[in-house]
Amino acid sequence: MSNLQIDKEALLNSALSCIHCAMCRQALPSLTKSNKFADVCPSGLYFNYEAYYAPGRNELARAILRNEFPLGESEKLNEIVFSCTTCGACEINCRYICDTNVLPVHIIEKIRAILVEKGIGPLPAQKRFSDYIQAHGNPYGETGERNSWLKDPAKLDKKGAKMLYFVGCTTGYRQPNIAQATTRILDVVKEDYTVSREEICCGSPLFRTGQLSDIKELVSKNIAIIQRLQCRTVLFSCAGCYKTVTQDWPEILGAPLPFKTVHMAKYLADKIKKFKFKSLNMKVAYHDPCHLGRQMFPNQIYEEPRKVIDKIPGVKRIVLDREEDSALCCGAGGGVKAGMPDYSEYIATLRVEEVRAKGADTIVTPCPFCIRNLTDGAKKEAEESGKKQIEVIELTELVSKALEAK
Repeated sequence: MSNLQIDKEALLNSALSCIHCAMCRQALPSLTKSNKFADVCPSGLYFNYEAYYAPGRNELARAILRNEFPLGESEKLNEIVFSCTTCGACEINCRYICDTNVLPVHIIEKIRAILVEKGIGPLPAQKRFSDYIQAHGNPYGETGERNSWLKDPAKLDKKGAKMLYFVGCTTGYRQPNIAQATTRILDVVKEDYTVSREEICCGSPLFRTGQLSDIKELVSKNIAIIQRLQCRTVLFSCAGCYKTVTQDWPEILGAPLPFKTVHMAKYLADKIKKFKFKSLNMKVAYHDPCHLGRQMFPNQIYEEPRKVIDKIPGVKRIVLDREEDSALCCGAGGGVKAGMPDYSEYIATLRVEEVRAKGADTIVTPCPFCIRNLTDGAKKEAEESGKKQIEVIELTELVSKALEAK
């Protein structure tokens, strides 16, 4: 059974509050800059059928909650329920225009949890998240040291440090270059920080795919690790870890976190005066990660990363048609990257096409998962267009690259 209690009556009321206005399909008229780049629902763009948009899923949720049809293994049911990237574009639009409590992302994540409890779903590749995290503490099934990238062993498990850098599984095992750039910046500003060799997955892949049976134990273990180190602040370079710890952990605990959380994008903006940058010749487009933007409502982090980029000499920031609350998801969230890789890559390719159309040569984003998928999309888009591949770089890497060499 799930550790997270689901109020099914409240969930049903939320689903029934959807009036099927279809305003969740595109950027709101007040925010739309072009008709070409106005669509914001990834699964709607790919599957192009009502069931894959929020109103269709809300109707499906209603039917499931009212027991209006017998549930069983269904490939189509799983496809509809588990193809949502949980990007929150529909939800933020609904917040703008409705005074009801329709929260499509909250609905779909809890419907996933209900189906998983009934033995239906998630998709096979998503099911491995739970198996691997139970066995190895990460969703990739890696058995090695997640902090093998760290050059200074004195930074490991330093008790009483002011700050713990929570590296995350994707950064630690798949993109250690981001962790190296992050710690280099922390060293430049002489931050008192530590990294834990005991850190395990934050649980984001499980929350997003409804696999909640072991989530409380996972959260408790991580909090115990942080408390043993006596760190007052936990720093994240991963948007997914930041969102999960900041918003989902307190829901599991039923209490506020015993430490402060901060994402590297905000940290960089706060420390920007400490940096001396060399000039870079780049035209960049900033991509808003869903976990740092819409999913952090009402505390979206939008201005800070743009402030950082704009402070780097020679870097021209190109404004996209879909930004901030209207940004197009990279296509990787909600377990979609693992469960439906072709669909995930298709959405990333659309995002890269928008970047190229606006004249940027580089995408900058502060999310390792966005980095992975947008890089795949950039490669595919370059193959299809025959043009030079758009570069994809993480925000801390851009800052590290611009720092003057000592």
